[in-house]
Amino acid sequence: MKAGNIVNKIIEGEEKTCILLGGEDLQPPKHMMQGEKQKGVLSLNGEDNPWTWTGLCTIEGSRYVYFDRIDIEPFDSIASLHRDKALQIILTIARILTQNGEKFASTIVNIIPTYRFYIVNGGDGVLVLPPDLGDLISIYLSEEDRYTTHGCYIKNNTEAGFSLIRQFAQFMYFALTGIKPYEDISIRQSGCHDIPLEIYKEGLFPSLNDETIGFINFVMHAKERDQRDIMGNRGACDNLRWFITKASSLDWSVSSIDEATLRARSSEIASSEKARSMMEKIEKEARRKNFWRQKGSIIITASVVFIVVAAILFSYISNLLEPPYTKDMNQVEMIQAFYEAQNSLNVDELSDALDGCSAPQESEVINLYVTRQTRSAYEG
Repeated sequence: MKAGNIVNKIIEGEEKTCILLGGEDLQPPKHMMQGEKQKGVLSLNGEDNPWTWTGLCTIEGSRYVYFDRIDIEPFDSIASLHRDKALQIILTIARILTQNGEKFASTIVNIIPTYRFYIVNGGDGVLVLPPDLGDLISIYLSEEDRYTTHGCYIKNNTEAGFSLIRQFAQFMYFALTGIKPYEDISIRQSGCHDIPLEIYKEGLFPSLNDETIGFINFVMHAKERDQRDIMGNRGACDNLRWFITKASSLDWSVSSIDEATLRARSSEIASSEKARSMMEKIEKEARRKNFWRQKGSIIITASVVFIVVAAILFSYISNLLEPPYTKDMNQVEMIQAFYEAQNSLNVDELSDALDGCSAPQESEVINLYVTRQTRSAYEG
C-alpha cells in the first residue's frame, strides 16, 4: 500500500480513522511520541477547531496513525471528485496557514508538503495536520512520495516570500488538469517550462473564465521583480493574504470528474499535435541543458586550454618568422648596424645584422656579453 491510504478501524471499542504511515519495522523516534502533541486545524462549514491525533496502531503488518472518526479524503482528489470545490478548498487551506503563522506552516525549503492536507466531508471542509505529525509522516515516506508531495512544487527563481503563493497557484493548475505542472522530469530539466493551461482548456474546463487562467499563469511565471513587489518584507504565510484576496474573486466554473475520465481526457490531450509539439520542444531544451550541465565544464576547460596553447604557439611562431630589423637597410647601413651592435654588445641585433652568414666577431661579442652580465650579477 502507498503511504497516506485511509481506513476506518475499530480500536478499543470505538471507530477510528487511520492514515497509513508505512511498515511496522520502522520505529519512530521516541521524542516524537513524548510530551504534548501539537494541534492541527479542522475547518468544517467555515468554522475552525483545534484537532490532534490519538496515537499509532498496527494493522496487518503496517503502521498507522489514528484519531477520532472523520470522513476524510486525500488532497489530490481536488483534481477529480472535488474539482468543483477545489478553489474553495485551496483558499481555506491558505486562510488557515495565514491565521496560524510560519511556525504552524513549518515549511521545508519554503514549500509545505501536501501530505499535511486532507479533504473533509466531500469537500465541505479541510483538515491541516500539525507540524509534528507531518514530521512523523515524512519519516516513512519513500523518495517518490517525497517528490510528489513536496519536491515537484519547488521552482527555481522563486523568492522565499513568494514561494507559497506560487505553490498554491500550482494547486490550482493541478486541480484543473490533474497534472502537477513541474512534476515531469523533462519539464524540470528544461527550466520549468510547463504545458500552458490553454492546451487543456477545451477538453477539461471549457467554461472557465480566461481571467482565472491568466492569474494562474501570472503567478507561476512571475519575474523576481514582480515577486518582490508583491511580497514586500513579509513572510511566505503572510503573503498568502495577497493570494486569498486575488483568488477569492476568480471564476471557478469547473465540474467534478471521475479519475478514469480525467486520465482518458488527459491522455487524449497529451497525444494531440499541439501538446506533442510542445513536449518535443521541452524535451529538446531539457536535453540541451542537461548536456551542458554534465559536460559543459569539460568543454569550457578544454576550450580555455586550447586558446592558451594556441596563443603561446602563435606568439612563438610570429617571433620566429618576424623579419630582422635590418630588412629595409642598404649595404652601408647594414655594416653600420653590425658595428653598433658589436660596440653595444647587443647579441640580438648582431644576429640580425649577420642573418644568413657568420663572422668571428659574433662569438667574441657573445662571450663579452656573458662576461658583462655575470660581472653585473656578482656586483649586484
